[in-house]
Amino acid sequence: MDTSYILKDEQPPPYDDPAANAQLQQPYPQQPQPHAQYGYGYGHPVQQQQTNQNTVVVMSQPTPQPAPVYVQDNMVISIVSIFFCCLCGIIATVQASDSRNALRRGDISSAQRLSRTARKWAITGIVVGCILAGLTIVFPIIGALIAASSSTNDDY
Repeated sequence: MDTSYILKDEQPPPYDDPAANAQLQQPYPQQPQPHAQYGYGYGHPVQQQQTNQNTVVVMSQPTPQPAPVYVQDNMVISIVSIFFCCLCGIIATVQASDSRNALRRGDISSAQRLSRTARKWAITGIVVGCILAGLTIVFPIIGALIAASSSTNDDY
């Protein structure tokens, strides 16, 4: 292992050096310095109150932004409803997509309204699909029973 880069006789600089301490206390050159009229980049003027010997600086804080609103766009249930009833599922998917677009542009009330409409169409599509699937299964059974009962009545 090559240890030639390690200097064995050199000591670290003393920590009590006033010149080194003065350099450590100076701000970095790339940091913004506070403007006389404004604070550190907030864009709000600094209000100053002067008393006898003390100066009180009151910096106004930026106003907190409201939390982002989450609106469920019901896209998943809309896509699932396509497999049950194509017409209702497609309408629900279009409504869910419109809800997502309204939320992106910040129109919360339209996003919520379109989301409710998409959910209604999706649930309607799933219910209609289940009813049609049930009828598709029940009608052939009823037809087979009627055919079987009519064939036994022909023997007399």
